[in-house]
Amino acid sequence: MNLERALREAPLPGEGAARERARRTVLAAHAAAPRRTPPRTAAICTAIVLAIAGAGALTRPGQAVAEWVGRQLDAVHAAAPRATPVPRPQRGLDLPAPGRLLVASERGLWIVAGDGASKRLGDWTTGSWSPHAKHIVVASGRTVAAIRPDGTVRWRHALPAHVADPRWAPNGFHVAYRAGTRMHVIWGNGINDATLPGRAASAAPAWQPNAPRTLAWARTDGTVIVQDAYTGLVLWRHKGGPVRHLSWSADGRRLLIAGSRHGAVYTLTGATRRLRLERGETLAAAEFAPVGRQLAIAITAGGVTHIELRGAKAELSEAPEHLRSLTWSPDGRWLVAGWKSGRAYLISARQTDVRGLDDVPERLGGGVRTLGWCC
Repeated sequence: MNLERALREAPLPGEGAARERARRTVLAAHAAAPRRTPPRTAAICTAIVLAIAGAGALTRPGQAVAEWVGRQLDAVHAAAPRATPVPRPQRGLDLPAPGRLLVASERGLWIVAGDGASKRLGDWTTGSWSPHAKHIVVASGRTVAAIRPDGTVRWRHALPAHVADPRWAPNGFHVAYRAGTRMHVIWGNGINDATLPGRAASAAPAWQPNAPRTLAWARTDGTVIVQDAYTGLVLWRHKGGPVRHLSWSADGRRLLIAGSRHGAVYTLTGATRRLRLERGETLAAAEFAPVGRQLAIAITAGGVTHIELRGAKAELSEAPEHLRSLTWSPDGRWLVAGWKSGRAYLISARQTDVRGLDDVPERLGGGVRTLGWCC
């Protein structure tokens, strides 16, 4: 019995060297791994480390086991999402796509031209472009107005409640905006201001592309109404949870309806495709591209906001700040994101370029919100 026990406990030839080679392989693989390891990957790596510990101690060909472990780790990391591109600083506000950017900050409303030149329009706090950028519908406090890009006021109305989220229809004939909990529709020339029935939720209305009189808006009870803004005819309705985001696809066939913890894309014939949010994630923003079928979403988790293209394999950008806005370029090739600190990022939809606009807080002020990129 003593001889049998001694034989079992005696080290195998080369066992120590095999264990050391396996340890070095695991450490090297760990050092090369991304810092933010997804939970599923971490579990796989833990299982592999435990396997190598046992295999190195109980088998002679420790080197072969170590090589197998290295191949498995390589496969795991190859399947994981690619690292987020590191933003490169860009001095100046030059835009990489055609058009002009409408921006609100703590210092008022601004237009940023393609060459980076900026023009302040006044103390307005929000706004949106008219078709072809000939006018801008703006709001501040209890006032809504239409102005030219040079700041000239075309019409102005005072309301009994705070005005928010003005949006110009694609044909230029109507403007929708929210005053308190009432949704208003007014003609583009400033006359015939009408209110829609029901209490409006804190979500910006959305005009349907290719159907310029059709408006989608949300009520506080979770009902989304799609109706003809001219006749008032209700074309479609859906009732779900609280609504914070509405966005039409470029072809006008799909409507995104989302709250902070849920969302889905609907067709008016009833088909749906739900957004998948994990526990602890909240939806900060979601916008369809003005061309094509891409949907950009911003998800906040653990204090960090990730901006992704739905269906893409890699994140486009992230920042440990509160996201205030997400806006597409007219050609659908770029996104611009505004953050609470005043910083802004230009993000390529092709996932190859992320630029930090370091001059924004100095030139435009903090609390940046991008309101539209037009023409």
